[in-house]
Amino acid sequence: MNRSWPAVVKPLIVVLAAAHAACGDAGVDPGGAGGSRPDSPDSSSTQCFEVEECEILVDAFLANGKAVFEVEYDDPFSGHMTDRSLFCEQANAWGFNSMEMPLDLDGGRWPCR
Repeated sequence: MNRSWPAVVKPLIVVLAAAHAACGDAGVDPGGAGGSRPDSPDSSSTQCFEVEECEILVDAFLANGKAVFEVEYDDPFSGHMTDRSLFCEQANAWGFNSMEMPLDLDGGRWPCR
């Protein structure tokens, strides 16, 4: 079976996003991107654009040839609504696999690319 990159990666991103919501980041310590685990095969981060910690992922993971999966969440309870126009251009320039999702993971996902 010859599957395209989006067909392979999109389900992984959904699983990582669910894991983040349940128990913190997989490739990054729950305390944030500053605690990146060097033994991780990739990095998965949430809200790094909102908390301005994405450059750490560039230095720790992309510079070492590792993938970065990143999600910015809409949170209707706090009133925080993500605007893809504010982070997707930079995420794509860095080579991140970023997307916007609702915090409750119920209602869609909008990848940057």
